Amino acid sequence: MSRNLGFPLLILLTIGLGTLLYYNTCSSCATSSTSTSVIQGINPRTDGSNSLVFSRTLALVFPDGQVIRSGSNFIFGFSSPHFDLPVQEALNPSIVGLRTFLDENENYRLSITGLSRADESNPTAFSSLGIARANQVKEYLKTKDFRTAQITLEGLQANDSLDISYGKINGPVEWKIERIPPDMAGELEESVQDSLVINFETEGAGIQLNEDQKNQFTAFYAYLDWTQEAKLEITGHSADTGSDKDSFRMGMKRADVVRKFFRENGVPDNRMKSGSAGHNQAVASNRTTEGRMQNNRVVVQIILEKQ
Repeated sequence: MSRNLGFPLLILLTIGLGTLLYYNTCSSCATSSTSTSVIQGINPRTDGSNSLVFSRTLALVFPDGQVIRSGSNFIFGFSSPHFDLPVQEALNPSIVGLRTFLDENENYRLSITGLSRADESNPTAFSSLGIARANQVKEYLKTKDFRTAQITLEGLQANDSLDISYGKINGPVEWKIERIPPDMAGELEESVQDSLVINFETEGAGIQLNEDQKNQFTAFYAYLDWTQEAKLEITGHSADTGSDKDSFRMGMKRADVVRKFFRENGVPDNRMKSGSAGHNQAVASNRTTEGRMQNNRVVVQIILEKQ
């Protein structure tokens, strides 16, 4: 009797196990069938619920819990906005897949969040070291044919998750895919309405931007990425302490110093134009030291030029 029941029971167990495996492995088949792109073998949904995140180990994380890891990431020096070169080969498949996804989904953008520690300094013109790091990654992605209009930058201090090893920080960047907000253009335009004014207390002194100035520079930089017709107009000014020729020359010298500083912080030279107004646009009296300091300035603003 037991021999007769054993074989049918084995068949039932086999069918049950097969059914269980089918549902475990194919539970996401229906959702992935409507996707438009493949990133490392995963078909992400494009219905607005999709979220793609690169973490410290450069992991691709989707809302349904699927995770693909590359096992490597960008490596930065302590207090440095620059990552080590060459970039590890293990990153390339993820980057290629990500670019394909963005090419096929123009209403999505890549948000890159650069991370930093509280004990790191920020030697850049950006509002935070994290944003400066995110920008360096963006510049690398530009060499891989990413469109900058689909990339936004953020900065975040994340002490607990950033370990230092031999002066290096592994993976202080996080990436995620999100829909481009419908009011994105308006927000960016509003952020660049104010001019950036840089005063020169003494000739030859280096440029040290304060927090507000760094915030304005960061807004300008984001707008340049978003709008290819935009340029930075850099105008040097001088106090009325000499001839017209000398004042014009000093204004031009100051504009060139700022232009060089911006170029060193990632602004392409062909996205800037510089000039001098000499002493013709004074904002204070030249009779006082304080007034002359206010007049010795550079004014930076966004202008639009048709291509």
